[in-house]
Amino acid sequence: MIVIKDGDLILQHRKFAEVKLSPIAPDQFSCSNWWMNNLKFLRDKKGVITGFEVNADRVLHLLYSKIKSTSK
Repeated sequence: MIVIKDGDLILQHRKFAEVKLSPIAPDQFSCSNWWMNNLKFLRDKKGVITGFEVNADRVLHLLYSKIKSTSK
């Protein structure tokens, strides 16, 4: 899961510690986790983020779609 915490984008995973995403290009971020070290956010024609793509190691163009939060 990717969340905003204290103004930073944070990658969360239940088995690993949180890690901050660092910008490397418009809509593209990197982090120290080898399994998700290159993320590119995807936008629709109106500029709204619809998901993101992961490229890491041997994984290329793995797509994740944005879902609505269920928290209240």
